[in-house]
Amino acid sequence: DLYNGEKITYELTVSDHVDVDAGKISIQAPIGRALISKKVNDEVTVVLPAGKKEYLIVNFTTIHQREFL
Repeated sequence: DLYNGEKITYELTVSDHVDVDAGKISIQAPIGRALISKKVNDEVTVVLPAGKKEYLIVNFTTIHQREFL
């Protein structure tokens, strides 16, 4: 979060597997849509019901990479 410096981890998933408390968000959610096709060091602006949020992507791991971590 560029505003307060908080580091947040999200896992993009299909809507059937959403668990917001675990950081699993839908690819169809505003944040999910904003993250698609982005890469490390990209700044992302997301318009949410609570207002606009800006993020900096500091790490990106695909599900295939995660299996080997």
